[in-house]
Amino acid sequence: MTPVAESSLERLRSEIAKAWQEQNESIKKTVESIIRIGELLLKVDAHFEAAKDKMGLLEFEESLPFAKSMASKYRHIAMNATLADRSFTQQLPPSIHSLYELSQVDPSELRKGLETGLISPEFQRSEIAEYTSEHKPLTPTGTVGRPRKADKVLYDNLLTLRVDRSVSAPERAELVDAITRLASTYPTVQCVPSKAVGVARMSRPSIP
Repeated sequence: MTPVAESSLERLRSEIAKAWQEQNESIKKTVESIIRIGELLLKVDAHFEAAKDKMGLLEFEESLPFAKSMASKYRHIAMNATLADRSFTQQLPPSIHSLYELSQVDPSELRKGLETGLISPEFQRSEIAEYTSEHKPLTPTGTVGRPRKADKVLYDNLLTLRVDRSVSAPERAELVDAITRLASTYPTVQCVPSKAVGVARMSRPSIP
């Protein structure tokens, strides 16, 4: 990694840590900080994707002050165009869990909810659950919670991943885990590991 790239990553890591601290210290800055963290993480993703360095991304995530599962939530929130619109910051509930649930709603529907005052900072989790169940986009199999045979989404194979035969099964499973986590940030992408990788995952010793 070049010194310039390393300097850029350190700056992003520092900005993420600062925004995370502000999120926890000031409720007035909570929503803004959450969106900011998501945007910074997307920049980090772009950096490692351009460098074709998937393991570097995993190492970067390990250095963050929050879990990888939380990092995924931050990304999804920032990718929703309406939530990322700073004009709505003061109208959103100051909770990453609430914002993540709202991020699954179509941006245009979400905008209507904000413009009409249906969504507010006082939105309770029960209200959010009810709202998202009514406005969440259809899943690939149909409506939420009800698979529908008539709606079948077709996928195109985008790439084939070839691995040297000298790479051990556990190492292959670790590689696929990294790719799967990255693919999960794109709602329309489906990552399907081979059966051999599934067996390798099961055979890996658990970390104490």
